[in-house]
This record gives sequence, structure tokens and C-alpha cells, in this order.
Amino acid sequence: MNSTSQDVVGTWGAFANVAILKHYLEANQIDTSKMQINFEDQPFPVSKSMANLNKTIAGTNSAILMTIAWLMISDSLIQNVIKERQKNIKHQMIVSGSSLVAYWLSMYIADVMFQAIPATVAILGSHWFSIDVPEVQWLFLAVIFANPAFIYAFSFLFEKDETGSFVVKMFYFCFGMIAPIAISVLQVVNSTTIEVADVLRWFFYPIPVYSLTFGYMSIAQRQIIQFVQKLPAAPAPLST
Repeated sequence: MNSTSQDVVGTWGAFANVAILKHYLEANQIDTSKMQINFEDQPFPVSKSMANLNKTIAGTNSAILMTIAWLMISDSLIQNVIKERQKNIKHQMIVSGSSLVAYWLSMYIADVMFQAIPATVAILGSHWFSIDVPEVQWLFLAVIFANPAFIYAFSFLFEKDETGSFVVKMFYFCFGMIAPIAISVLQVVNSTTIEVADVLRWFFYPIPVYSLTFGYMSIAQRQIIQFVQKLPAAPAPLST
């Protein structure tokens, strides 16, 4: 018997009675080698608040993992764009007869397809591990189209790929992890922090990685939001 188990308290009386019975039977020379006790434990069901908390924790953890994945993806994208600018590959293709629109369109399509792979894995993983994030596929669909364009614009701030790589990692860490978690906490504390969160989140929405992480976490936390804000029903998945 594991004496450190949280459910072991209910077994002590049964084991004590068996020990006393064995001692009595052995004192009267009765074989007790085949005597055993079977104990069945039925734990209390998980409360609704605890179930909602477990869903929130699972959603937050998976959102952080996805943010790390998108941080690495965006790092790869910005390095490719800056290196292309350093080597003037685009100009060589234009001289060879390619159009500027075709160049950027082909790069954009390739980057969208590159991001579609981890997005598909994340969607399938959320279903596989039963993470309660309905309609999250539309969130990923928006991000895989918005993130490359954001990275292209962001890349013009840098001349070296090492600098761009470092800055984009710090940028995505701050706005993909710290900011969404901070806003998520603010929107479930009290009425004052809820108002602050409602204002601040609009300043961060143009950043794709923030919208991905915060949107995913908000979908997972919709029951907690309903309880804290005393709403008649949980918010729609894509309305938070």
C-alpha cells in the first residue's frame, strides 16, 4: 500500500481490520496465506470550476508551444528576406526577365505553404489531445496569410540578417508570450482590469503572433471569462 497516496486514508480501517483478523486466525492455527483485501476507490467527480481551470491550463500551455513554433518560423522568414536583399537576388531575377510582382507573389505563396504545415499539425494536435478550442482553424488560417506580410514589412528595418533574427525573436517573445498572458490575466481579475484589457488588446491585434496566442488562449478560457464577468453564456469562440 502506498502510504503517500492522497486516497490512502479510506483504506487504513480496512487494512487494520484485516490485520486483526489475520492475527486472530493465525493464533488459532488457521491458514491465512490466501487471505487478501480488495479495495475499490471511487473519487469525487471533478467540479465544473476545476474542469474549466484544467481547460485553461491546457489551452495556455499549447498556446505557448505554438508561439515558440511561430517564433522559429518567423525567424527563418526574416533571415531569408534580408539575405535576399544582401545578395541582390531579386535584381538578378528582374534582369533575367522576371517581374517584381511574380517574385514577391511566389515568395508569399511559398511562405504561406511553409506555415500551413505547423498550423495543420497544431489543429490536429488540439483535436487529438482534446483541447477545447473550437473554430481555432479560422484563427490559424488568418495567421498564415498575415504573418508573412508582417515579416516582409518588418524586415525593412534591418540591414543584417543576424540583427533581424535577434530582434524578431525578442519581439515575438514579448508580443507572442508576455503580452497575451498579461492581457488574459487582466481580463479575469476585476472590472477595472477588464476595462484596461479591452483597450490594450486593440493596440496589439495588428501583430499576427499576438492575435494567434491571445486568440487561442481566449478560446480556451471562455468559461473562465463567463464566470468572472458574470455573463449569461460563454463568449463565442471567435468573439473574445
